[in-house]
Amino acid sequence: MDASHAVTPIAELGRRVKEASRAVARASTAQKDDALLAAADLLVQRTDEVLDANAADLARAEREGVSATVQDRLR
Repeated sequence: MDASHAVTPIAELGRRVKEASRAVARASTAQKDDALLAAADLLVQRTDEVLDANAADLARAEREGVSATVQDRLR
């Protein structure tokens, strides 16, 4: 297989997103509500991890001279 036919990480991500969007479209309102509640619970449970990762991302952005606009999105 040559490079033009290799599956890139972005192409694979796109395929998975499309597949997930179809699953969401088929899901009932109750299933969607349950999924959102589960996601919210995980965010609460992992708040410290999320904030630590965000702080690391912001520090890296500052070190690498990322624009202030992008840095603001991390805050």
